[in-house]
Amino acid sequence: MRIITVLILTSLLLWNTSALSQEKLEVDGAIVIKNSEDPTPQPGTIRWTGLNFEGWNGVTWELLTDFEVASVITDVDGNEYRTVKIGLQEWMAQNLRVTRYNDSTPIGYGEETTDWKKAEPWYCWYQHDSVTYADIYGAMYNYYVVADTNSHNVCPDGWQVPTESQVIDLIIFLGMDAGGKIKQRGTQYWDAPNQGATNESRFTALPVGQRSVSNGGFFSHGNTALFWSSTESTEITARSFACFSTLTNLNTGSTTKGQGYSVRCIKIPEE
Repeated sequence: MRIITVLILTSLLLWNTSALSQEKLEVDGAIVIKNSEDPTPQPGTIRWTGLNFEGWNGVTWELLTDFEVASVITDVDGNEYRTVKIGLQEWMAQNLRVTRYNDSTPIGYGEETTDWKKAEPWYCWYQHDSVTYADIYGAMYNYYVVADTNSHNVCPDGWQVPTESQVIDLIIFLGMDAGGKIKQRGTQYWDAPNQGATNESRFTALPVGQRSVSNGGFFSHGNTALFWSSTESTEITARSFACFSTLTNLNTGSTTKGQGYSVRCIKIPEE
């Protein structure tokens, strides 16, 4: 039984006048809020647009979510991704799962450990299980995919793998506990304690873990979310960012280019 406190308005035609003195509404089951098509709804009307909750103030629809879910974009494979505005940036709110570059050139699938060790572009699914992991967690890529070493872009048109500078801007904007602010709440996907997870940014980081370049093994699922930046450190390392179940901060660091990490694309800023 869910108990939801509501303000009963005279505009709620579904309730008779005796219900106006109620202080709470008891609902057994789900509440469905749809997109209102009424051009002049009563003030206080709430609708779900498919991207955000909005409320009608008598003049205009006001956004009710703290961070705006901005749009939906599509990659070359036809996969759709929600996007979210965080400060002046717009990010994908889901991990990339494309299997081709944006010009339709296929990305090699690194199933064998001997292949995965090569300094070549590879992607894979966690534990090679696309049915379980692809839609929720996206794909894992090594740095050679995101670096555009062959002049290919892995992100949709108008989007790119973020630079480390753009990641740092994200951290500065979110401030303290930036890791908690981008992590999906609860322990459905994250291992306990999922410290400080609020997902108030709507970034919705998920802990798919990583794939090792040294032995091709998969690990850290449930407790670590790791993402590539496009910034190179050395000939064999590149910059990445990560958040953890036991921490609230968002870390940046250098990683061996052959590791399998997630990718989040960022919208290319307008000049």
